[in-house]
Amino acid sequence: SFASGQRTNVDPVTVELLRETGTAHLLAISGMHIGLVSALGFWVTKICLAPLIALGCWRMASKIPLIVAISIAIFYGTVVGWTPSATRAVIMVSILSFGRLWDVDISLWDLLGIAAVIILLLEPSEIHSLSFQLSFAAVIGILWISPIVNPLKASNRHPCLNKIILSLSITIGAMLGTLPIVGWVFQQIPLMSPINNLLVSPLLAGVAVPCALLASVTNNWLQAIFLCVGDAAIQCSLLILELLRCEPIT
Repeated sequence: SFASGQRTNVDPVTVELLRETGTAHLLAISGMHIGLVSALGFWVTKICLAPLIALGCWRMASKIPLIVAISIAIFYGTVVGWTPSATRAVIMVSILSFGRLWDVDISLWDLLGIAAVIILLLEPSEIHSLSFQLSFAAVIGILWISPIVNPLKASNRHPCLNKIILSLSITIGAMLGTLPIVGWVFQQIPLMSPINNLLVSPLLAGVAVPCALLASVTNNWLQAIFLCVGDAAIQCSLLILELLRCEPIT
């Protein structure tokens, strides 16, 4: 499910736990998944092309990884299905990479707007899709909150503290962005969502998702290792969420 975004085989009790704790978004194919696979392809290609830099072909060595990242993002979007959240992420990654190819800086707000226009031009009815609304609302919230929280980070602080601040800003931004929609559609608001996401996102997004993705492209003993590590991270996350579970405001 973490690799494909399909929830059909996920225990309904687990889905309910994730929804009540405000962490159900971790099951959706989003920018996190697309970013991970694209970044992996980018860095693997960059390492493989390191000899070109030694030969003086640094420009070629810096452009090819971007093309690979775009190709992998599109391929992954095709494999998991072009849901609104996956489509948004692929469009944003692709346009950002194309901009880097031509040495053009594109703001995240512009990327988000372009993605929305492209999706709605291809399928205008997506404006009524809950997935479309939550995906874009979450990113809007993150982009809105991040500039407010960024000044709290300081170079003289421990890097871990800065990462915690960044993680909290992303979680709070996504929660505030989707709060009106979640409250209206599901008639409940998980107030513990920021804390829950801060505690389990590193395990689910940083361990379980990469392990699921790597297990899907490997086999034999290597696949078994990735699956075991990923499963341990999931079970640990579910235990934490169960301990922190509380009734959302309805």
